[in-house]
Amino acid sequence: MGSKFFRTIFSGSHIVILLCFFTGAVIVYAAEDDFDLTSEDFDLLDDKSLGLDLYSDTDLLLNNDFSNPSSKSESNYDTGDIETVNVSKKIASFSGSIIQNITYGTDTPGVAFNRTSIGFERIRTTLSLDNSFELNDKIRLKTGGLIYFDLGEKDKGNYRISNGKLKGSVRDLYADITLPKNIWLRVGNQIIARGQFDSSAITDLINPRDNSIPGQGELTDFRRHVPAVFISTPLSEFHSEIVITQNAGANILDVVGGAFDPGVSLGQLPVFYITSNNPTEVFGRLNYSFNGGDISFFVAEFNDNSPVLKEIEILFGADNTNDELLVTGQRLGFGYDRQQSLGVSGSIARGDQLFKYEFSSLGGASIPSDEFMLLPWNRRNQILGAVGIDYSGINELVLGAEITGRFIQNFTEDLAGSETSIGQAFVARWTTLNDTLSIMGNYSRLPGDSSSIASVAVAYDFLDSLELSGRIVQYNASKESDSFYPYRKQDVISFSSKYSF
Repeated sequence: MGSKFFRTIFSGSHIVILLCFFTGAVIVYAAEDDFDLTSEDFDLLDDKSLGLDLYSDTDLLLNNDFSNPSSKSESNYDTGDIETVNVSKKIASFSGSIIQNITYGTDTPGVAFNRTSIGFERIRTTLSLDNSFELNDKIRLKTGGLIYFDLGEKDKGNYRISNGKLKGSVRDLYADITLPKNIWLRVGNQIIARGQFDSSAITDLINPRDNSIPGQGELTDFRRHVPAVFISTPLSEFHSEIVITQNAGANILDVVGGAFDPGVSLGQLPVFYITSNNPTEVFGRLNYSFNGGDISFFVAEFNDNSPVLKEIEILFGADNTNDELLVTGQRLGFGYDRQQSLGVSGSIARGDQLFKYEFSSLGGASIPSDEFMLLPWNRRNQILGAVGIDYSGINELVLGAEITGRFIQNFTEDLAGSETSIGQAFVARWTTLNDTLSIMGNYSRLPGDSSSIASVAVAYDFLDSLELSGRIVQYNASKESDSFYPYRKQDVISFSSKYSF
């Protein structure tokens, strides 16, 4: 980034704003998201924690570990035995965080973006609240949500401090229910994380992702909650799962003029989106755990979360001279393919090494021709795969490497891209000072072109409830055909802090 950048960021009003936030407020990180223009393979994230472990929750529910019998209130009425529950005494846990993130752009993007010079990209405060409580020994409720406050907006290429914008979103909103024969049911808005890898989405297909800001946050914050029914049933030595979602939505892309506005690569043509004819998606998994590993078999019919070009609408305008209609432009209509997936994933631990794998056969994926606007796109089946290893044999250091691949069946020369494409991801995480300081470097390269993301993140537990962190993210692309070429100057540095309670 060079001395020019550091002189800019620590000069004038910039230093005043930074000091105000880091000394006068609790500063925390509001994680943004990861990104994909044309392929679900583009998931360049760097957090190995996949959030809630559903099987841990299964054990907890089936064993009623969250129960607190002393908090029950029971009354017997003449009309029958009725158990009344004092909800105020049944709260199992309440938690939250106040998060402040300051993100600063270190390069000068083109005029197509809202920010056109070096300067602030985002100043955001986030309040996160989570609450879980039990209605009785068999039913537990979980609620959670976020409130965002952006202190400013981009105006004429620069970030301007203003009155700010307040937004909110519901995250967890579900009920856990244990049924006879150890059947577990979860109904409501939820995340169901699957798969073995951060750099690909091969069998982790249930939750769409917020892809508006790739590589600038943690994986647990990128998945979108979806309304779903989750059923887990033990079958001998296996665990079976069925997930049914309704109107689950698709990946979130950046807004017009945003740092990763997908319209930039489309020549700024206006777009519209076509909803799927079938909003119901079904996923099934059969999991077997053994000493030192696990294996899962996966099947699904779903709507692809990444949009593909379906229609081109011609726009007309009136000619005032002779009252004729003239072609004034085009509007692109994007939709979502109905796809089928059959896959397997698993891991095997041997000493200090963890081997991971994931493979699937994907049916019904649309691939453009060399001429992007030529419709319809071609439907082709694909074979997706990934293998990786995590090594923890060096004191306080974990090294990881992943290789992902895609093979297009019945490939023809008129299709864009290549028959086989390979991507890589490498991560190094060093944790020291009794796990209070962690430093992580990450490099991910997309399958199919030279686009990549490199990042370095540092996090320090300043207090038990206060974490300070910083991150540098760099986007690279060498050819105009690379997916990241329009966004290669969107490099950022971010400072964050998170107060948890």
